[in-house]
Amino acid sequence: MAEGNMKMPREFHPLSLFDKAKAEGRPLYVSGPMVRYSKLPFRLLVQDYKVDLTYTPMILAHEFIRHPVARSSDFSTNPTEGPVIAQFASNDPIEFGRAAEMIGPWVNGVDLNCGCPQSWAMKEGIGCSMMGNPNKVAAMMKEAKQRIGPGKTVSCKIRIHQDLNETIKFIKVVEASGVDYITIHGRLRNQRSSTPPNFEAIKMLVSTKP
Repeated sequence: MAEGNMKMPREFHPLSLFDKAKAEGRPLYVSGPMVRYSKLPFRLLVQDYKVDLTYTPMILAHEFIRHPVARSSDFSTNPTEGPVIAQFASNDPIEFGRAAEMIGPWVNGVDLNCGCPQSWAMKEGIGCSMMGNPNKVAAMMKEAKQRIGPGKTVSCKIRIHQDLNETIKFIKVVEASGVDYITIHGRLRNQRSSTPPNFEAIKMLVSTKP
């Protein structure tokens, strides 16, 4: 994180955006995390086109907390930026909590990537590999909630299982941790962007929420 960009804390709660969009009868416009693209200049650009909420690219939490060079490379902001969520990859509650604590003053929330299907991420035990360990994900949500401070969201992004009952179980365990919201990417771990998302699966999973 470049110190010259650190001007002011962020106190805007992202969940209010959901309520605002619903009241206006429209979708919530979100620019999701994109590798190499979702840096500050791109986020500022889409903000000019009425995007409500933006995400950073996926940041490796263990590198972010380890060295200031990594922090400066991975994240910057400025006072004109709107609501932004920092997305991290991690498989350790303390590591994720520390990253949330460090970046918290400069973002509106943090997100855990449990959906990256790339082989290197799977070997590292991050991304989609976390879909097999809902209890650890729940522990990571709790740790981040305790450390990021008030007025910030803690969320996670997931994919779906072949057996959607497994996804339902995963969601219930993570919801019990106090997570603010869960983003569902409606594809299996081995499906790429050329495969259409399973919107019926997303609809079913959302309908199971009390």
